[in-house]
Amino acid sequence: MEAALGEAAHRLAVTTSLPCVWGWNGRTISSRAGTDHWLRVEATPDDRAGTPSPLQGITRAENVPDAVPRPRPHATVRLNKDGWTHDASLLTHNPHPVVPPHTP
Repeated sequence: MEAALGEAAHRLAVTTSLPCVWGWNGRTISSRAGTDHWLRVEATPDDRAGTPSPLQGITRAENVPDAVPRPRPHATVRLNKDGWTHDASLLTHNPHPVVPPHTP
């Protein structure tokens, strides 16, 4: 996963910074990318890859009011290696909670 994050950063011409953030069952890894972006990589076995878009939840949130903080997609890249598909998404870094505690 760390190698996939590094390869995605290289292909998207960004520099990641430590520490990395691990997600669901070790199948996602994320990191700051530069000062304004966030790079997230999700691993899916090749036989299950290609169904939903890696940005599906973000792009479907376009009808949510702009007052709700959320990441904005900038670029994606897909990597394949050793039976796994790694979908990388370069997003706007949002320093605030995606759903603030004061906003239900």
